Amino acid sequence: MLLSQSGQPGGYEIYDPPIEPAMAPWEIVGIGRAAVGAVRGGVRAAAGGIAAARAARQAYVAEAQGIRTAAEKLVDQGLDPAAAARWAVDARNALKLESRESLPRVVQWGIEQRNIWKYGNPVGPSADRLLTRPGGSPAAVIESAGRTNSWVNWILGVD
Repeated sequence: MLLSQSGQPGGYEIYDPPIEPAMAPWEIVGIGRAAVGAVRGGVRAAAGGIAAARAARQAYVAEAQGIRTAAEKLVDQGLDPAAAARWAVDARNALKLESRESLPRVVQWGIEQRNIWKYGNPVGPSADRLLTRPGGSPAAVIESAGRTNSWVNWILGVD
């Protein structure tokens, strides 16, 4: 539910966007900005509503956490921790690529440019980069594979 200006001086009304079928995680970028606008300026949520974006983000977060859990199980079953960390990074990067497929090309380009600037790779950091940086133990890399963007999670109310 969101607050929007009611048209009366100083008045606000509650706006509850309709719940639509869950949208894909890559559609969240536009909805996230709409959520910020709704909080700041009292505008209505973008098509599909915040509830749909929240559900999609929850699914994305769960999948990322599942990658971490699976990698931890691989280590428990005797796989070399570095090999499990490499698998986790590869699986997470594949999840990122899949989630970006239906984004508008200009949004994909922006994400890729940011990642090239930050990591030297359009998808994100490589397993080698993560494992060789200070503090880059296999356990830390596996843990980070299950971590998602806290700002996007906060905007959409996802824990």
